[in-house]
Amino acid sequence: MNKATKIISILLTFTTLFQFTVFADSNEKSKRANIKASEQELAQNVMDRLGIMNYSADNTDDIISRIDFSVYLGRLLQIDEYSETDITYYTDVPNDHYALACLDYLTQLGGFEGTGNSEFRPNDSISPIQAAKVIFNVLGYRAYADITGGYPAAYNKLCEETKLLDGFSGCTDITRNEMTVILLRAGFINKLGIANSETSPVTFNSENGKSIFEDTWDIYDDSGVLKNSGLITLDESITAGDGNTVFNGVSYDNNGIDTEEYLGKYVRIITQKADDADKIIYMVADEKYNSEKRIAAKDFVKYTDGSVQYCDNDTGKEKTAKIDKSATILLNGEIVKYDVETAMKISKGEIILIDNNRDNAADAVIINSYNSYVAGYTDVQNELIYDKKTGSTIADIDKYARVKIHNDSGSEISLSEI
Repeated sequence: MNKATKIISILLTFTTLFQFTVFADSNEKSKRANIKASEQELAQNVMDRLGIMNYSADNTDDIISRIDFSVYLGRLLQIDEYSETDITYYTDVPNDHYALACLDYLTQLGGFEGTGNSEFRPNDSISPIQAAKVIFNVLGYRAYADITGGYPAAYNKLCEETKLLDGFSGCTDITRNEMTVILLRAGFINKLGIANSETSPVTFNSENGKSIFEDTWDIYDDSGVLKNSGLITLDESITAGDGNTVFNGVSYDNNGIDTEEYLGKYVRIITQKADDADKIIYMVADEKYNSEKRIAAKDFVKYTDGSVQYCDNDTGKEKTAKIDKSATILLNGEIVKYDVETAMKISKGEIILIDNNRDNAADAVIINSYNSYVAGYTDVQNELIYDKKTGSTIADIDKYARVKIHNDSGSEISLSEI
């Protein structure tokens, strides 16, 4: 074999190995982000309620393209995506493209730069760090990044400081589910201000800047224990109103959310200020803090000295759960003002122990008790329901949710079915 043949052979070998490596990488699935369930739920519902990304369980795992990302980020910034634009930056995005307004505006803000030859490659996927670069650039961090390491080093550092990509290590693309989380986090990152004078060097400051949500949407992020929901309260010093929720002393419109299920729990809440009434966009129980134990009435043994004894169905043994001495006890939505042991002696229902600070003692005890009746007839004029067997009054109609009503066959029915 002569020298030329040897060189060709070596080149062919390296070419074959290179082709094989590329093929293997292209078929390797991207690692998915490790995101807390509560944050994922919050992100999905906030993005859906604001009309930024409509949630559907059928497409949560779809990979986000560069062009779709530009639309979702544009909506977060409240760009008029249907406005006309006279500027076209990229040769592979037609003038009548649905995302053109968002894409051009984000490019003007310094978010996108294209991939060379005036191409955008709209259908390519976008990696988390690429998305982060666009986000930080439109928030005004581009000059800061340029003088602190550039891409990707400076943006990786910014991600660490803001926790924008926490849990995304190893991801090479982004699903719709993951995109909602990135946008939610991005919405609360403060914009960067730049100060410059003849006597001082350039300085960067984000502490006094507003976030996208605060500046553009008047939306805020808060957390704490939910003590008032509708007409049910854990704090008698604050009276909530029907359809409202009081959180940290501020009353909010429930906005169609059943907030009662979060009563007594440590929650993360997204709220929006409005002219008529401040409203809740969405809230979730923060799994980092909350611990909840549900004890069926049949498993309750006794209450004594600030503890509940109950039968554990898994082991068949009795267990004990502590109750904090300052805990609020609710019986069917009303604060218990008498003997707690008596309140817990229920024949049907459940006792819910909520520990909202992870100290192994319940901070709120919610007792849902009910009686089961067979409905006979209703007296609409006097708003009464009668037991078919005894003829006695079951409940006022406006309080019927506190009882279980059955028909003759034993099936549970609603008031409207009587």
